[in-house]
Formats: sequence, structure tokens, C-alpha cells
Amino acid sequence: MSNRTIKAHFIEVIRKDEDLKMGIARANGVKMSSVDRWLKDGDEVLTTFRNLAILKRHFGVLEAQELLEDSFVKLAVATTR
Repeated sequence: MSNRTIKAHFIEVIRKDEDLKMGIARANGVKMSSVDRWLKDGDEVLTTFRNLAILKRHFGVLEAQELLEDSFVKLAVATTR
């Protein structure tokens, strides 16, 4: 299973959106270079509650699961049952 938990097409949009990356950086108290590294490495920090809330609002989705790779969602559902 891949380390990346945010769907690839969302990752690509985030990479190109400087304002969104700046918002994520500010919310996490880090520099934009850290967000760039998280995106490159598929870091799980992108899936924290705070970051998922930012991404949900930005992309206009109702559920965080819409942003996540299916394999991650299936695993999360399986472990909560």
C-alpha cells in the first residue's frame, strides 16, 4: 500500500495552488517548503483533522473520505468496526 493517503489528483491541485499551500503551512505553523515536502513524500500529516478540514473547505467536499485514497478509507473503516 502506498504511503500517500490523499488522492493523487488532489495532491496535484494542491501543489499548484500557492494560496492553499500557504494556508496549510500557517495552520500547521510551518514553512511552505514543509508543505511541499509533505506533498512530495505523501506525508500522513496531510490527513490530520486540521488539514482535512482545510482541504474539505477548499475543494467543497462534505466528507474527508472523498479526499482519501480508497485503500486508506477501506482500512480506516475496517479498523473502526
